[in-house]
Amino acid sequence: MGAMRAVDDAQCSGKLLTIHCCAAALYSESAHHHWDRGATLGVDRLRQKIFRALNAYQRRLYRIETESRYQQAWAGLESNQRPRDYELKRCS
Repeated sequence: MGAMRAVDDAQCSGKLLTIHCCAAALYSESAHHHWDRGATLGVDRLRQKIFRALNAYQRRLYRIETESRYQQAWAGLESNQRPRDYELKRCS
């Protein structure tokens, strides 16, 4: 999974692993039946889980990119240009 190696982030890796496992179950002959609940088919639940994980992955990548750009901009400021009482806080 090249995407896991491209982004060194535990949350991103976790979402990619969820996507990988759910996709494997979704496209298997019978594993998706494990996810059946009442009137909801397992394939529908797996698709929803994959969609949610993809959205969470995208949000996390955006946060990482925003934080990186902010830190680069902060590092580019001279120390006398930075507010005295301002701390560089990590986005979460």
